[in-house]
Amino acid sequence: MSEYLKEMVAQRKSLDENIAAEQQRVQAEVLQQVSNLLASVGMTAEAALAALVKKSKPACNRGASSKNPPKYRHTPSGATWTGKGRVPKWYAEGSPEVETLF
Repeated sequence: MSEYLKEMVAQRKSLDENIAAEQQRVQAEVLQQVSNLLASVGMTAEAALAALVKKSKPACNRGASSKNPPKYRHTPSGATWTGKGRVPKWYAEGSPEVETLF
């Protein structure tokens, strides 16, 4: 490795350490400001956190709750279709091997 590259790597390591230290200092300062603000209105950190959690909207769970069960099955391939969205080729062609599941 060239001397210049070694020097640059050492500078980068030093900069990364300085950045991490400054981030910790700023975070501690902000936490102290929040703590002082909460104390000035007579509120505990736990009460503030509970109020924030209560007010936040729950994340949209698009997984299990919005999944539609299949209504049609193409028996030779095992492919299924919910009846929503684009019509599969095997259903559109009027295949006699379509099983209705509902």
